[in-house]
Amino acid sequence: MPKRDLRRFLPRGLRPKAYLARYAIDALVREAAGQADSATRVLDAGAGTCLYRPLFDHARYVALDFALGDVEWDYTHLDVIARLEHMPFADASFDMVI
Repeated sequence: MPKRDLRRFLPRGLRPKAYLARYAIDALVREAAGQADSATRVLDAGAGTCLYRPLFDHARYVALDFALGDVEWDYTHLDVIARLEHMPFADASFDMVI
């Protein structure tokens, strides 16, 4: 049985913790969002579906991704479509990168 199917057996509050790596990343990004202010320039490099955009509503958030992945993902909220190794930004353009 795939891991995603096992989550349904956990109490709702424990389901996000079923994937410890994702849980740790989410906690780190929430902490970073708490440190950002309205002047903080944030690059979400590899943003995918812009999962973290709401956490940075108070900052200057830019979502970048190459937009090739799961065909069911919605990439319409990306600000920039580019490869990470060819980002169209000058050095030191951002205060924070996630």
